[in-house]
Amino acid sequence: MEHLNAKRSCATLILLLTVGLEGALLGLAGLIFCDLVLVAIDTRIFHAGSWTLPKIVLWVGALAFLLIYVLWVSESMRSNALALFHAGGKRCPKN
Repeated sequence: MEHLNAKRSCATLILLLTVGLEGALLGLAGLIFCDLVLVAIDTRIFHAGSWTLPKIVLWVGALAFLLIYVLWVSESMRSNALALFHAGGKRCPKN
């Protein structure tokens, strides 16, 4: 029973790290989106013309990449960690 608890602890740690990584990336994507909106508003009001198309493409591309990563890759990692937890941590390293 103690061995099973150690395996589940390993799986829980993997799950927590995955969710933490997802939260950090989602926060970064949110910051990029807010920066994009604020800079677009600022340049439209104060500095018309300085917000160029390459900058828009760069920020939208970065935001899209982060959102795709968060929604697709981290979901896969989380489902693998949950499967590991429910399986009793069979794939965790032995103590």
